[in-house]
Parts: sequence; C-alpha cells; structure tokens
Amino acid sequence: MAGDTRLFLAFFGGREPAPSLGAPGTRMDPAIVTAYAIAVNSLGGYVQDSEQAFSMTREDAYARGLVDDRPRASIAKEVIEIWRAGTVMYPRVSNNTWISASPTFARAIEFAVTYARHHDARIGELLLLDHGAIGADGGFVGMTFGPDFLSPDTLFSQGYAAALERLRPHVDATTVLTLAGCQVASNETGRRLLRLIAGILGVRTQGFVEDQYVSVLRPGIEGETLSCNAAACGPSTVTPFASTIYGVPQPYGNIDPGWE
Repeated sequence: MAGDTRLFLAFFGGREPAPSLGAPGTRMDPAIVTAYAIAVNSLGGYVQDSEQAFSMTREDAYARGLVDDRPRASIAKEVIEIWRAGTVMYPRVSNNTWISASPTFARAIEFAVTYARHHDARIGELLLLDHGAIGADGGFVGMTFGPDFLSPDTLFSQGYAAALERLRPHVDATTVLTLAGCQVASNETGRRLLRLIAGILGVRTQGFVEDQYVSVLRPGIEGETLSCNAAACGPSTVTPFASTIYGVPQPYGNIDPGWE
C-alpha cells in the first residue's frame, strides 16, 4: 500500500527537439515545446536536451527514480550514462512534482508507475499534454500523445487501457488524470473517452472544452474544464495542475499543491 505522499506528474507527448535528428516522429512540435518550457520555467526547473546522455552515479539515479532498486554499496558510486527520450526526472521542480517529455503514451505510464513505486506514493494528479484532434465535421475525435492517438475505440484496440491498468495500485478516488489538449471535453466522443479512463482507474478525469493557447502571452486555461467519473461529466470543482503547466500557479484542490 502506498504511503501518504502525493505525486504531481506532467508528461508532454514526444521528445524534445534535437537538430541532429531528422525523423519527424522523434520530435515535439513547436506548440508542445513551448508548453514544456513554460511548465518547467514556471515551476523553477530547467530544460535538458533529450538527445544527450547525462551521467550520474547509480545512487543518484536511484534517488531520482530512474532505477528501481537501491544499488549495492560497491557500485553506488559507479558513474553511469542515462539515455532516455525526454527529460526524465529533469527537472525535479519540488519535493513531489516532476515534468517530463515522453516519446509514447505507454512510456509516460511506465514513468509514472516507476516514480510512484520508487517514492511509495499515490499520484495526486497525472497530466498528459498534447493535441486534441478535430475531425472533418469540426468535432473532437481523439487526442494525440506523441505518435499515439487516444480515442474511445483505440483505448482498447491499441492497448492503452492495458497500459493504464498498471497505474491502479498508485491511484485512488481522489486522483485526477487530466487530458490536456484542445476541446477534449467538448463533445460526446471526448467525454466518453474521459469516462472510460475514469472507469478503468477509478479516478476523476478532466478535459478542456475550448481550444487551448500555449503561449507566454496567453498562459492559463481557456474556458471551461469538465470533470468526469465513470458515469457522468460535469463542471470541475478542482483547480487542475494544468493551471501551472500553462504558466499560472494556482492553489491545488488536493492534499498537496505540488510545488514549493
């Protein structure tokens, strides 16, 4: 059983841009890069190029949650290179808040599970930020996360539901999972996606009704935020961690605000 600590985790779809790589699928697009930088800066962290290896001792890697098992004393000071897509555990912006890029949805979930297990903690909020996709009729059809596409259909057919199941030991009824993309909660397709995820995990989910503008000129959440359980959606009564991700720290509606 996890302890009383609450973690606040935000993952951005896709790797940070690296000029040395030519494959479009390995990059964040400019809007997500901007959101990532705003989130990091607003919480007092720093950005590290995702395509560079960084070195640390095994003990430090354990302390940062990058490896699950505490190393033996004989190898604790061994310097190792960590290669991960995205800024993994960088920055640690407070004692329980992390912001990372993640190349895929499954990897984001893997990171979240690793952090929660390592810190013997429950997840207070897990925020996943990328784009809401709009169909030919002008309505929301799904949310991208790097190369992945989340919708009521693909949630099960592409294995995303199975990935989410891994979170169950680390969440509870007060956990908030936010799909931070444009218009996620604007129609029945998006609200069904939010209800399905809420049912899989037994948590609250949140989504935005309006388009979101990730810019230092327009920080904050645009328009209404809906909160859902497995049965229904309604106006959110929780100030989402996304307020900080968009550059405006707000009091959080859970046990711990997540920043110092």
